Amino acid sequence: MSELIHVVEKAIFDQPVHLEDESERLPGKGAHQRTAQKGGAEPESLMIPAKNTVRARRRRRLSATSDLALIIDALIYRLGLGLQHETDSPTSVQPPEEALRDQNEQPPQVDGHTLAKLCRGKVNRLFRRMIAQLELASERGSDATTPLIQLAAVLGVVKHLRVRQPNFEWLPKGEQIVDADHQWEFFKRVSQLLYAPAHCLAAKVLAEHGNRDFDELTAVRALLSWLAFDGGLDTRHATDRVLVDPELVREKLTGVAYFLPVIVACSSDRYAANVLADITAEERGDVGRVAYHVRWAQELARSIARRRTSPSPVGLGDIAYPLKVEGVSPSVVVDVQYDKAGLLDLDSGMPKYFKTGYLVRVHSFGS
Repeated sequence: MSELIHVVEKAIFDQPVHLEDESERLPGKGAHQRTAQKGGAEPESLMIPAKNTVRARRRRRLSATSDLALIIDALIYRLGLGLQHETDSPTSVQPPEEALRDQNEQPPQVDGHTLAKLCRGKVNRLFRRMIAQLELASERGSDATTPLIQLAAVLGVVKHLRVRQPNFEWLPKGEQIVDADHQWEFFKRVSQLLYAPAHCLAAKVLAEHGNRDFDELTAVRALLSWLAFDGGLDTRHATDRVLVDPELVREKLTGVAYFLPVIVACSSDRYAANVLADITAEERGDVGRVAYHVRWAQELARSIARRRTSPSPVGLGDIAYPLKVEGVSPSVVVDVQYDKAGLLDLDSGMPKYFKTGYLVRVHSFGS
């Protein structure tokens, strides 16, 4: 939780906040005492401390849930500032009544289904407001850095929820605390706002920092790539079942097109690639899949840089660009019709068709 707070506090507060347990902040505690608290020294007594009783552990689980709820509510409130038709008051980020009860009172029973539904609602609201802030930044054409820092915080919260979900004892089997469909739509829209030519917020952020990387930008590159993988993206299987379900394949290829600039940016940032690998290991995810796509993106970037000038055959799922057309970046072929191929246009989310004889194949998933 402390690492999450460190990421989030910059997006919300002028001054850092500390939500650690009061006992950890008491003056005069030495290293030996802190080590003993964490189990690093032998116990002086076989008596069970009150903090280790079942009742106390249940209260701590509720307290941790409340802390995370406070962070999400604070982000929701902060992201709502400056948005029309979104009204909040500072009281919306106050602790719930349950968190203010007497500590000696019997802790309430947790309704896992209700809590999961509440969490999904809060995260969906985070998604909506984060998108609105990025859209505002695109419209005003300045200060793209502030919403990017906020985006790092939002992605950090989502990552914490998804990675820690198996450890939430209150969560019933089969329940989710982040809505998968909303998460995927959020990924695509964020990628569009950061990298589509009509918005290019990622490029604007870099320009505001003298084309130098910084921590939050690296975090966004890593976490946004992780978000795509968490949504099940795997380019190696994007064209599977093309004869059985062509619409599903087109939907997958559209996702790959939005993933393309995200993973290329991540793979070109050594620190972001390392963070992505660390997150994957932390959640015990498919490390091989992530490593493959980082290498794939690096090779893709080299192929794009060579910028061939003669047309080549293209097929469904290939990455290509049109000859003699200015301002069109390489994209994924999401549809093929006779002598035309449709490249996914990031601005519209729809294919833009070109004669196949005027396209250059840059890369494919299998190469």
